[in-house]
Amino acid sequence: MTARRERLYDGPEDRIGCRIRLRHGPLVIEVRCPTAGDVEWLRENLRPAFDEDDSTPPAVTIVCQIDETLFCEKTTGSARIASSAEPPTPVPCFSMDGYVSAFPPSAGEIPGVFDTELDLVYLYDRRARIVSLIGRRYRSSLRIALLRLLRELAGGTFPQRSILTIHASALVLDGCGIVISGPKRTGK
Repeated sequence: MTARRERLYDGPEDRIGCRIRLRHGPLVIEVRCPTAGDVEWLRENLRPAFDEDDSTPPAVTIVCQIDETLFCEKTTGSARIASSAEPPTPVPCFSMDGYVSAFPPSAGEIPGVFDTELDLVYLYDRRARIVSLIGRRYRSSLRIALLRLLRELAGGTFPQRSILTIHASALVLDGCGIVISGPKRTGK
């Protein structure tokens, strides 16, 4: 299956991207990426947990944009907020291994945060149900951010479906599944 190409951005020809719709249980997420390589990478790394689904309207759309002007506008606004008398309260965003990443809010009408770790801005338009990832230039951190978002969105459906996730190694021995869990970095 090849990635669908469509015009995602108004602007120069180098901003043509690709999209993929992914299903995880009842949740359908559309992801719009700058390159077909990003879509292929998602396909490779998200199976079998996510299936493609072009027939169902998405509940959420993730749009990845490489836009230095918008990135600078949002991060300059963050710096302006941070330099005010009251420093902004970091916004908790992603959890992993007992740690919650929290980032300063970005400037603008649409709520967002500036991910200082990955050098990206996340914006969430609640009404349109669109999460935008904005980077100043194309970097591999965009893919890390995509996986974080997809994990958080999919994880939100687990309790309703009685799914428990375990960070572990697993194998099948004589037709039985064996799960080996333990603290991180212990060589499971």
